[in-house]
Amino acid sequence: MSLADRLTSTFLEVARIRYGKAGHIIFIIYSTIYAIINCVNILVGGSAVFTALTGMNVVAGVWLLPIGVVIYTLTGGIKATILTDYFHTIVIYAMVLAGLFVTYTRSDILGSPDRVYDLLREAAKVTPVAGNAGGEYLTMRSQDAVLLGVVFWCAVFGTTIE
Repeated sequence: MSLADRLTSTFLEVARIRYGKAGHIIFIIYSTIYAIINCVNILVGGSAVFTALTGMNVVAGVWLLPIGVVIYTLTGGIKATILTDYFHTIVIYAMVLAGLFVTYTRSDILGSPDRVYDLLREAAKVTPVAGNAGGEYLTMRSQDAVLLGVVFWCAVFGTTIE
C-alpha cells in the first residue's frame, strides 16, 4: 500500500486515487450537486414547517434559518455546530415524547387515540383544510402533503448521489 493510500481520509481522495484526475473532478461535481440539493431541501422543508406552525413567510424562513446557523458556527466553530445539533435533537425528542405522554395520559379533553381521531374528524367539519380531500385533517389526499413528499423524495435522491 502506497503512502497516498494510507493518507486518504475522504471519499474525494479515494476517488482521486482509484479513478484518477478525471474521476476526481466528476466526483467533486456530483458531490457539489448533492450538497446543493440537500441544502435546498433542508431549507425549504424547515421553512415549510415554520410556515405551518407560525404562519411565517416561506421566503423569510429560507433566509432567516441559515443566518442563525452561520452566526453560531462563526462564533463557536464546528464544535458548536455539532454540539447544537445534538442538543437540538435531544430537545426535539424530549418535547415530542413529553407531548405524547401528556396528551394521551393526563388530558381530560383528549385522553386516548380514539378520542383524538373523533375530535379531528369533528374539527374538519368546523374548519376544513384547503387542499385536502373533503377538508379532512386525516387524509391521504393532500396537496401540501404531496409537496412535502416531493421535498422528501428529492432529499433521499440527493443523499444517494454520493
